[in-house]
Amino acid sequence: MLDRLGRKGAVLREEHADAPLTFRAAHSREDHTASLMSTALAAASDREAALLQFTGSLASGDLEVLRRAIDSRTRP
Repeated sequence: MLDRLGRKGAVLREEHADAPLTFRAAHSREDHTASLMSTALAAASDREAALLQFTGSLASGDLEVLRRAIDSRTRP
């Protein structure tokens, strides 16, 4: 199964002198989550409605994190 995930790029296969073979995730959980979110948004027929629904479901702390991230991208 790990070989199949390796072919899909989900895990990295590494050989070490002290261990015959190890696998590790190719991307962080956060990277994977962001990719899923981007894919879902790309599939939406109405991106604005999807974004409004998504942000409407966020807790205030998560909205603040999102605001800070947007502010940091828009500042010179």
